[in-house]
Amino acid sequence: MKNATLRNRYAAAVTALCLAAPLALFGCGGAPASSQSDSSQSTEQSGSSQGADAGQNASSSSDSGVKTAMSEDGRLDLLTLVNKEYALPDGWEEKLDLVKVDNSKGETVQIDKIAAKAFEELQEDLRKNEGITIELNSGYRSVEEQKRIWDQFMQEYGEDYVREFVAKPGHSEHHTGIALDAFLIENGIPILTNEEIFAHESTWKIIHSYLPKHGFILRYLNGQEDITGYTYEPWHYRYVGEQAAKEIMDKGITLEEYLDKKPSTSMAASANSGSTSSSSSSSDSSGYGSTSTSGSDSQYGSSGSTSESSTSTSSSATSY
Repeated sequence: MKNATLRNRYAAAVTALCLAAPLALFGCGGAPASSQSDSSQSTEQSGSSQGADAGQNASSSSDSGVKTAMSEDGRLDLLTLVNKEYALPDGWEEKLDLVKVDNSKGETVQIDKIAAKAFEELQEDLRKNEGITIELNSGYRSVEEQKRIWDQFMQEYGEDYVREFVAKPGHSEHHTGIALDAFLIENGIPILTNEEIFAHESTWKIIHSYLPKHGFILRYLNGQEDITGYTYEPWHYRYVGEQAAKEIMDKGITLEEYLDKKPSTSMAASANSGSTSSSSSSSDSSGYGSTSTSGSDSQYGSSGSTSESSTSTSSSATSY
């Protein structure tokens, strides 16, 4: 009950904050992590073909043994890890080539052109072959915006509350510009609340099976909270390039495991505190698209780990 109450307070606070700052780059009552003032603009895709096939080149190991997968245009290392332990590298945001993508809710999402192109192809593939429609719910959020959110919520709700529900500035995957949240549309109606989202698990499984073909991975697996630090999010995808995506998804592992950067102690227990707990991390590689059998509350963060989302069952599941 305590977690549910906090989550409901968080959802209400997000709504209030959006009303005070409508240009904030985070979701509000189903809105994406984007600037609402641009909602009238049509999708802007880069006219350049450079980077259209970015990330398809094989992931490789540098002299130090670190796996890399550079985008075709050479701007980004698509295997860069951003989580509670690893911060966004200095200068990353200056390298982004953001485009604006409108969704059917009349909202505009910013995302790097590499991921935008790949997501567009994923959408078409799903629509044509499965009759499934997905759209962008959120994408890029700046470190500066995350800091503003963090500071305001810290002042209003206190440290314990913020560290549980909000990613530290510099430690959200949404800073990368190549991570995104998607939402389903069924019979012309957006599927936005957590209750609705998890009622469509069979559809999410189909979507997940298409991800590696287009260079995406399911980032937060069910049962892998100790490794990723976040509960299962069937809507949160990360672009890593086709070869790496296929290897990761085929093995059913996390990005941390693929990069050999699995934490020595539980990421979930750290709850964004910057410290690690003494509990050992568990590994259940069956996480892609699976659901917990212990009840719906386990999907909403009651395991003690932080979900990178607004987890009230009456609010949109978008990552923070």
